Amino acid sequence: MRKDNTHMDHFEDRIVLAKKNPIHWIDDICADKVTWSRKWDGAPSIFVGRDEDGIFVAKKGIFNKNPKLYRSSEDIKNDLGDNDLASKLFCTLITLESCDLEVGDLVQGDLLFTRGDVEYNDGFSQFQANTIVYQAKEQLQTHWVGIVWHTNYIDQQAHYGHDIKSMVGECHGLYHFNAGDEIDPLDDDTKTLLSYMKKEYNRVKTDFSLAQMTVDLYVTYINFRIKQGEFNPDGNVDGFADYVVEHMKRAVDSVKQDKTKQKRMDLYAPVFKDLHKMVPVDKMHSILYKMKLVILKSLNRSSSIDTYLKTEKGLRPTSHEGYVAINAHGIDAVKIVDRQEFSYANFSPEVIKGWTK
Repeated sequence: MRKDNTHMDHFEDRIVLAKKNPIHWIDDICADKVTWSRKWDGAPSIFVGRDEDGIFVAKKGIFNKNPKLYRSSEDIKNDLGDNDLASKLFCTLITLESCDLEVGDLVQGDLLFTRGDVEYNDGFSQFQANTIVYQAKEQLQTHWVGIVWHTNYIDQQAHYGHDIKSMVGECHGLYHFNAGDEIDPLDDDTKTLLSYMKKEYNRVKTDFSLAQMTVDLYVTYINFRIKQGEFNPDGNVDGFADYVVEHMKRAVDSVKQDKTKQKRMDLYAPVFKDLHKMVPVDKMHSILYKMKLVILKSLNRSSSIDTYLKTEKGLRPTSHEGYVAINAHGIDAVKIVDRQEFSYANFSPEVIKGWTK
């Protein structure tokens, strides 16, 4: 069973999710010991590989107990029917039939567009798979498929940051690039600021141990605050206890027997015991979040493809979705994303998504 990369932690959430302090990522970032990959808002996530029977494409069903691979239009139609997704996968399959992947190779990327998705106006190409509208100076409408590559699988283990474009090679009709292309290193001013912020972090740093349920609830609480537009980069601990109480009430009210209700309440006892620890934990989380924003400001300074959100009033400039910091071994990575900006983009009815065009 291959280990896929379908889940990746937010950098600041590692303060509760990881066994060791995530500040080591800042040390590695400032020392240029990480590899950077840009996140792209494509769909679907697509896998391409070659085995003894030839080239295949797949979605995340490739990691099922019985892997779901598509080798022909019949395979795709039998599984997905006759729809837009099926057409996109078939277009990808026939475009990559002549690729340079060798037997045993498996790579993953995000599908950015297929033929007909690109609009060319006033010297710019525009395409939109999900939330972000991308605009490039290249004439892309003549290409059949556009893919950004980000993951290579070696011995069933996901590895990030490889030159997958070279592995795939040039195919007629294919526009593709690596997710690590066009990312400049952090500038010296950013590294200096991060070093200063690390001193602030070390002043509040404390060792702690949390129950697993506390960890789970804190992460969902942070996501809840972001989606509600109530996240505060300076700290969010004030509302955590109320969130836990409401979460417990819903869990208790969902069952009828008193004995079962008591069991549900008992599950939350470790969380209430942990509440006094959450003030320093939340403070560390806050500083890590602000460090991330500093990193994003530096990384966003260069890209040949511009990014926008589509609204009824027209296009509104936005940043790239974010970045991935990859460790020296290529097997551990964290997301560096402006969660407030892209929570707004993903959930706001004012933003016109690619699937509502």
